[in-house]
Amino acid sequence: MSFEDLTSMLWRRKLIFVLTLLLCLGAVVAASLLLPKSYRATSTLFVAGPKTDVETALDTTQGEQLARTYTALASTPSVADAVLEELPLDLTREELLSRMSFAPIERTQLLNITAEADTPDEAAGIANNYADVFVVRSDQLADDKRAPSKVAVSERAVPPEEPSSPNLPLLIGLGSLLSILAAFGASLLRDRLDQRLKIADDDGTIEGVSIIGRTPMMDDYSSLAEVGQSAQMTDALRILRTNLELTGGKPTKTVLITSSSEGEGKSTIAAGLAVALARDGDAVTLIECDLRRPTLDLAGLGDEFATAGPGLVSFLTGSSGANGILRHGPSEPNLNVIYSGSVGLDPGPLLRSPNLGVLMAARRLAGDWVIIDTPPVSVGDDALLLTPQVDGVIIVKDAHHASLPAFRAAIGQLERVGARVHGVVLNRAVVKSSSYYYTPPDASNKKSANLDGEAAEPPKSAAPSA
Repeated sequence: MSFEDLTSMLWRRKLIFVLTLLLCLGAVVAASLLLPKSYRATSTLFVAGPKTDVETALDTTQGEQLARTYTALASTPSVADAVLEELPLDLTREELLSRMSFAPIERTQLLNITAEADTPDEAAGIANNYADVFVVRSDQLADDKRAPSKVAVSERAVPPEEPSSPNLPLLIGLGSLLSILAAFGASLLRDRLDQRLKIADDDGTIEGVSIIGRTPMMDDYSSLAEVGQSAQMTDALRILRTNLELTGGKPTKTVLITSSSEGEGKSTIAAGLAVALARDGDAVTLIECDLRRPTLDLAGLGDEFATAGPGLVSFLTGSSGANGILRHGPSEPNLNVIYSGSVGLDPGPLLRSPNLGVLMAARRLAGDWVIIDTPPVSVGDDALLLTPQVDGVIIVKDAHHASLPAFRAAIGQLERVGARVHGVVLNRAVVKSSSYYYTPPDASNKKSANLDGEAAEPPKSAAPSA
C-alpha cells in the first residue's frame, strides 16, 4: 500500500480514526490519573575515612570504595530489623527493603538512602529513620573495630512536593503514540472489512475498469427517462453517448446494460440513455431482456409506451411477429420499446433461441442504436448469454451502495466469456458542475441585476432545448 493509498484510506475513515484516537487518549489520561501515586525521599550520609597518625585523608578512590562498602552494609537484614523496631510500620523486613534503595554518589564519600511511600511525609520519615538507625549501627561497628570508619548524616530527607510515579508526561506521551497506532489500525481494519467500493470524485477507474459516465442523484427516479426536464441528467447521458462513440475499436451500435447486483439502477439508465439518444435524432430500439424480474415499465418511460400485449417472450416462442411486439410513443417518434412480456421461470432456453439473433439483426438494420436491459451478472447466465449479440457492455454501479466482491465477480464473469466491457456508469453519483450553466436564464438575469445594480436585458432569442 502506497503513501497515497494510506492517506486516501485515512480520509475515507477519518471519523473512525478520530473517534478511536479520542477514545484511546481519554482512556490513557484517565488510567494515568487513577494510578496510585508514590513519593521518594532521600537522606544523604557522609562516610568518614579512618584517621592515621599524620591525620591524612583518604584519596578519592579509597573514598568511593568505602562508600560502596557502607552501601552494602545499609541493606543488610539486621539494619532493616532495627528500623522496624523504631517505626510503627506494619511491614515485613522484605517489604521494607523493597521500598528502600541505596546508592553511592560517584567520586565522593557520600551515600544516598532513599525510601518510597504513599505520602511525602511517610517517605521522608522512613528515609530519615533508616539513616539514623544506620548511623548508630555504623558507630557501634566502628567502636568495636569491626568497621573502618563512622558515618554521619550529611543532609536529612525532606517531604517531596511532587510524586515520583506515575510519570504523567511520559505515560501520556507513550499513550498518545499508541493511541495513534490504534486509531490507524482500527481505520485500516474497517477499510479491509468494508466490502463496498471506494470511489472518489476524481477516480477515473474502478478496479481497472474505466468510468465512462456519472449520472446525478434525482429526486424522482420515476421521471428519469424525461431527460429534457433535467439539464444535468441530459448532459450526463450525452457524455456517456460520446464516450461510447469515441471508444476505440469496433463501432458501438448495440449496447448491453447490466449491473453486478440488483437495485443499482440499470433499467433506469437504459431507459434514460435510449430517450437521450432518440431526442438527439437517432433511431433507437430499447429491448427488455430481463425475463426474470422486468422493471423497465417502472423506469419512467411514461404511459404512452403501453406494456400490455405481446412482448419479447412471445417473439422468441414464435407466437408473435417482430412488428407486433414494438411499442411506440407519440412524444418519442425515434424510440421503439420491446418489453419482456410474460415472465418465464427459466429464461435460459428462450435467450438461446435463434429468434433472438434474428431480432437483433433486424433492429440493428432498422435504426442507429439497440439498447438491451438485462438482469444483473450475478443472477444466472442471462447477461452472459447476450454478450455475443452486442458490441459492448456497460456496468451500472450505485455510487453509494456498491459491493466490491460482487463487482469483481461480475467483471471476472464478463472477461471469461470474452465480453467487450466499455466501462462503468456510476449511478446516483455526486456530479460536480458549474451552477451558472444550469441556472435558468431568468435567474441569471436577476443575479446580474443584483450584482450590477441594473436589470439585465433579456436575451433577444433563445435556442430550443434539446
